[in-house]
Amino acid sequence: MRRLLPIGLLALLLAAVVATVASSDDGDGGGDAYRVRALFGNAFALSPGTEVRAAGARIGTVEELDVDARRRAVVVLRIDDRGFQRFRRDAECRILPQSIIGERYVECTPTQPRDPDSPAPPELRAEEHDGRIQHVLPQDRTVRPIDLDLVANMWEEPQRLRLTVLLNELGAGLAARGEDLDDALRAALPGLRDTNRVLEIIAGQTRELRQMATDGERALRPVADARDDLARFLARVADFQGAVADRNPEVDENLRRLPGTLRELRPSMRRLTELSRETERTMATLRTAAPGATTLLTRLRTFSDASTGPVRRLGAASERGRTALLAVQPSLRRLETLLTDAAPILTMARQLLESLRETGGTRRILDYSFFQGMAINGFDDVGHFLRVGLILTRCSSYATVPIADCVSDLTPGAKAGTQLASTALEGLDGKGTPEQELVARVLDGERAADVKRDVAGDRRYAAPLERARRTRDAMRGQGDLEKLLRSVVGGSR
Repeated sequence: MRRLLPIGLLALLLAAVVATVASSDDGDGGGDAYRVRALFGNAFALSPGTEVRAAGARIGTVEELDVDARRRAVVVLRIDDRGFQRFRRDAECRILPQSIIGERYVECTPTQPRDPDSPAPPELRAEEHDGRIQHVLPQDRTVRPIDLDLVANMWEEPQRLRLTVLLNELGAGLAARGEDLDDALRAALPGLRDTNRVLEIIAGQTRELRQMATDGERALRPVADARDDLARFLARVADFQGAVADRNPEVDENLRRLPGTLRELRPSMRRLTELSRETERTMATLRTAAPGATTLLTRLRTFSDASTGPVRRLGAASERGRTALLAVQPSLRRLETLLTDAAPILTMARQLLESLRETGGTRRILDYSFFQGMAINGFDDVGHFLRVGLILTRCSSYATVPIADCVSDLTPGAKAGTQLASTALEGLDGKGTPEQELVARVLDGERAADVKRDVAGDRRYAAPLERARRTRDAMRGQGDLEKLLRSVVGGSR
């Protein structure tokens, strides 16, 4: 037993491998295919390669066409989509027109809708044909609708005569073919059932049909006037169908990828559903606020009408302001240049003021001014008096060369001597500069304006007078510079 057990396991493994290979290869490389042997009373306009659809989606193709011993059309359907490879006993297939140019396709329902709790019908009976497993769909579960063109042809010769002969001879012809008549009635039963349902719906909608006929007549009148355009449109549709037929592999590939695309779209659709629900609540809130918004907009109209005049005056004022701004641009440029040049000075001034604030230097300066003022100002019974005496002599002006009697030597042991002359001009003795001469005349008691007018025409005094004018202008602008510095460092008080 111990020796036979491995041999038995090996045999089982080989059998499993053979079964797997047999199930994955049925002779044509279509291991994933599921074949349905559908029996039709008529398979007109079908050909190998015709599409097989379920709910409009492509699930396979017509693989083979044949006729059995009872002269029924045998249509072998190759189902490639794994989701539709289990046809039940209640399955149904019908041949439907695909386009107005006569193309057909097979529409199949693998099983009928049912309750989730109800048991599923058994699968189709399987048979072997030409070495392949095929699941048989009987003729009573297939439908071949009659085309409208065939119905219309019955009223034309010779079809009308043939129909008359057929109806006259129907009893005699069917007397010996009861089985065929039974098959025909069973095949027509789904169509008759659908026809009764359609007739019931039409009976309850006579008014709508009457209105539809009226509207259809009105709508078809322009179409009747444009027959040529309609003919060209149909021709283009035929061209389009031919182009689509040439691109069948690409269309098949797109349809094959469609289920996966739809599965990937499910999360996005769920989020879109949530968004629509949130939007519904938002729209409900907006609907509640709509009356108030309408009232607000109505009142805003009165406000907008009243504000037209002020807005126009504001526009005119803006034009005048624009002119003023354009006019002040040169001054702003000069001010920008001044501020750029004054930046180092302002920086040092800021540092100085910050240092004074942090060290208390401002208070010390004020203390010095107070105590210095108290030191040089006396107070007696009459009032305050200044303890400063200003003596203006010929020795008070700046000189680059020694002046007689204006030399003092303060070294130890030296003799200091200063002799006052009667006038400053006599002390110069004709050796002073033009500046010294002008200062000496003022010190001797002459008015500065008289001295200036007296020497106005003399070229010797032109340079001193120009320097005096510049000094006077600088002293006048000192106040403006001080205001500018105060505004930059924090404003004046």
